[in-house]
Amino acid sequence: MQDKTAAAVPYFEAAQKAVPQNAIAAGELGVALASASRFVEAEQQLRRALELDPKFTDARYNLASAKAANRDWEAAARDFRQVLAERPEDPKARQHLGEVLFTWGDELANSGHKEQAALRYRDALVYRAADAELHASLRMVLARLGRAGEARSELIAALRINPNLAPAKKALEQLR
Repeated sequence: MQDKTAAAVPYFEAAQKAVPQNAIAAGELGVALASASRFVEAEQQLRRALELDPKFTDARYNLASAKAANRDWEAAARDFRQVLAERPEDPKARQHLGEVLFTWGDELANSGHKEQAALRYRDALVYRAADAELHASLRMVLARLGRAGEARSELIAALRINPNLAPAKKALEQLR
């Protein structure tokens, strides 16, 4: 499907040139460009679609996805939150926002920004409360920050969700 969408770029470009004031044409071109891994151009077209129609929520969702593919976590999270403000029960937006926040937290943790990582993980829990790996990642960061009580609570939460999660089991053994 992605290859077909990417192959359609010339057709969407022609449609967008034919009706340059059409938000849908700009948005569809943006999706096709993103499918072709041309994220900078995709973002430009999706922003154009939103300039033409600020309430074009699908374009905002696709823009957030393109930003996430470019590892622009903060902008992606902001756009996914705006999608959820417009469509609060959108399951894909909720899922992707949770993924963005979790991945952003991982990146922060790996670069030594533990406090910021903990904040992103906590934000992600709003959308992924039943994710044992997320609880385990938060536990690890909290433990490194010296917040043992909070870390233990996250460990317990991770093991309640998945009693076989290897990192959590290992951490529990170390506590004993």
